[in-house]
Amino acid sequence: MSDVPIHPMVVHFPIVLALLSPVVIGGALYLVAKKGSDATRTWLVVVVYQAALFVSALVTMRLGEGDEERVEKVVAESFIENHEEWAEIFTWSIGATLALAAVTLFVKKPAWLKTMPLLAAVLTLAPMAGTGHSGGELVYKHGAASAYVSASKGGSASAGGEKAVEWLERETDEGKDND
Repeated sequence: MSDVPIHPMVVHFPIVLALLSPVVIGGALYLVAKKGSDATRTWLVVVVYQAALFVSALVTMRLGEGDEERVEKVVAESFIENHEEWAEIFTWSIGATLALAAVTLFVKKPAWLKTMPLLAAVLTLAPMAGTGHSGGELVYKHGAASAYVSASKGGSASAGGEKAVEWLERETDEGKDND
């Protein structure tokens, strides 16, 4: 097992792609409705984009599952479970948006049906926020990153977490002094 967790490195891909998803879908709707773009080709871009988002979320979730056992040594399982549940809701919400986009690629009528993926993409932002918030709490509040601090690099895992908390408190205090 590596001392460098991959999950934190890739977790931002599905977050950024999910944030941009309503813009991509809204842009496609605009291009088709106002600019007369080829509806099939334009909507195919939406489906491919949603597929890339879904794959990135699945990969990120799988990598998080791989880190779970190691992080459970320093963080209560209930906090990890909360993050995992949010991540599953987020991922399957993305999958639902992909399915809606794919269906609307083939079903042309009624026209309002094409707005359903946009609505789903906007609704997906809530579980995205829950996932990001609970993941941030794991790292910054509960010391999950300390699971990757080895004894040879400056102490025990808990000492690494304590050092991170001390640094964060120092940075916060210095920021208050500058206000």
